[in-house]
Amino acid sequence: PYTLAGADNTARVANLRGAIQCANLNGTADVINLNGQTLTLTNSFADYDGATALPQITSVITLSNGTILRNGAAPDFRFLAMSATADLTLNGVTLQDGRLPVNQDAGAIRNIEGTLRLVGSSILGNQADSSGAIYHERGLMTISNSTISGNTATRSLGVITNAEGTL
Repeated sequence: PYTLAGADNTARVANLRGAIQCANLNGTADVINLNGQTLTLTNSFADYDGATALPQITSVITLSNGTILRNGAAPDFRFLAMSATADLTLNGVTLQDGRLPVNQDAGAIRNIEGTLRLVGSSILGNQADSSGAIYHERGLMTISNSTISGNTATRSLGVITNAEGTL
């Protein structure tokens, strides 16, 4: 497992982004422990069909034990995007205040064909034009002992969209 460290928020965010990139490349299942810390994100990492704060998940990764939130003054972005090969577990993680503009979906997580598990996690206060919290398409999503609250979709499709997936 990788335990997140860093002297300040900027270093911790950079370390998390690097840990996800390494996990995607190493061919093994990885656990990234946020070490009970709160990471405040101020910018997006890339555009995965919408501005996204962290590298796209393409492998088997567990993120655990921490909070990831968007700075209120930051530009709009979601937290996570998942590819068809992704297998992501959020275990004791809070994703809070992600936001995407008009004609964008998934304020917190966008999953296309991957496997997503929320275990003892919280998805709070995220918003998008559609699918305020999670957009899930053709994959498997499991939610247990988790809270999804205060998320909004300004136009359509509610808080969680499950389009042809298994929930």
